[in-house]
Amino acid sequence: MAAPATAATRYVLVTQDTFNTIFTDYKNPTAHGPTTGDDPWADTPRVNMLLIGSDAGADRWAVRTDSLMVASIDTRTGDTTLISIPRNFEGVPFPEDNPLHTIYPDGFRCPQHACLMDAVWVEAEYNHRNLFPASETHPGWTTTKQVVGAITGLPIDYSVVVNLAGFQQLVDAMGGVWINVPKGGIAIGGKLTSSGYIIPGSITGRIPEGYHKLDGYQALWYSRSRVESGDDDRTRRQRCMVNALIGQASPLTFLTHFVDIMNVAKNNISLDMPQDDLPAFAQLVETMKKGNVRTVNITTKNNAQVDFDHVRKLISEGIAKPHDAKAPTPTAATSPSSSPSSAPSTTTTTTPGSSTSSTAISDTVDSC
Repeated sequence: MAAPATAATRYVLVTQDTFNTIFTDYKNPTAHGPTTGDDPWADTPRVNMLLIGSDAGADRWAVRTDSLMVASIDTRTGDTTLISIPRNFEGVPFPEDNPLHTIYPDGFRCPQHACLMDAVWVEAEYNHRNLFPASETHPGWTTTKQVVGAITGLPIDYSVVVNLAGFQQLVDAMGGVWINVPKGGIAIGGKLTSSGYIIPGSITGRIPEGYHKLDGYQALWYSRSRVESGDDDRTRRQRCMVNALIGQASPLTFLTHFVDIMNVAKNNISLDMPQDDLPAFAQLVETMKKGNVRTVNITTKNNAQVDFDHVRKLISEGIAKPHDAKAPTPTAATSPSSSPSSAPSTTTTTTPGSSTSSTAISDTVDSC
């Protein structure tokens, strides 16, 4: 009789300790959040969440946003549109109410071509901290959200920052993740020369092709490897990973790995949502399992000359697609019946005079 009470007490203490760490004091006063009641999302038709993968670590002095993805969620149908923001975009816009707009009124550009999307956080947090009021506790985080909002044309309601090394631990704590690895497999490791050739011996292993349960180390390389395929394919695989995690997350998995998951989250995840909203988001995830997961994959011919108006138009079209009851859901898509294939060939659509192109807007599972 004492054992369940002891375990419950331990879970409560672990939860309190973790929540006090991952739920930051950083809040968005304009977020479109849930209310109370049986349907907390009744007054919120859409919520936009920014997923930030940070490669911060002991060998780095600052945060670099290695991956950026917006999940725009229809709270009624659960339809989710995933938009990957290339980390090497140049000239990204700072909103007029951000202090960095006075320095970069025409976009984030430098003579040395080092002003990329993944450097926005550092530019605000470290290089120009003095421009932000003392009350702004996270200028890098805030500015990153605002810039992504300006790129996509979507108000960013919430965001989560995940240390990518912690992502590996999180997948292990969840017991692994099933995913379809394309033909030829995925390289582990690998470095390129300045001319773009793979340095001999730098690839240290491979994730084999086929439908496998990946451990955390493999899941991280599945999501990050780009030495053989480039950034576009890497962001495609990241969306596939999100799709798989949505479909395979379950209360049973969470409960059986509760303490391990909480310990990983405490050290590697930061959220900007109120703790009291967590039950509503858990309910929203269950709705997402029944919805379509779509992709708007933004690619460019020239990252230095991005047509952001065209980017926003593509995203608007992707979000406007109606729910398709026949399309595969994340839960249904977790175990493909077909044999693994190579990464899909894609046809791009380009606006005349624009340097920006995108694959046709499609269900995410089609490219997984």
